[in-house]
Amino acid sequence: MRHRVAATIIAFSAVVSAAKADIQELNQAELRHAIAAERAIASYHLIADVQKHIGGEVLDVRAFDLQGAVIYRVLMRQGDGTLCPLMLYGTSGEIIAPTTEIGRAIVEFSLDANGTSDHAQHSPASTFEGKLDMSGGSDK
Repeated sequence: MRHRVAATIIAFSAVVSAAKADIQELNQAELRHAIAAERAIASYHLIADVQKHIGGEVLDVRAFDLQGAVIYRVLMRQGDGTLCPLMLYGTSGEIIAPTTEIGRAIVEFSLDANGTSDHAQHSPASTFEGKLDMSGGSDK
């Protein structure tokens, strides 16, 4: 039993390390290329949909490549002033919980890349589970 638990912990650590090693932050040219290749929606559509469905003010959008999948990390300010990170798959709009393996890997990578924390807390928007309308259009 102990060996099985130890093997599980070692395997999980290897998966998280591999995921972190496979993450790359996309610059603007790389993001434009990913959008043109239909691997992600345009960030202006993402911002409009996040503000429409979640509310708050979008302060920053970063894009990451994780083994070919584009992941957006959006930093928002809620109405009460709380900062909140939100992660979404670039094509589907599915929100990634910060407690998942991918969520933790993106958060850890972005903190390492910054060298400091963005002091974002996990407010209700960051734990919202669902899928945003990423069809590229916004209702007015």
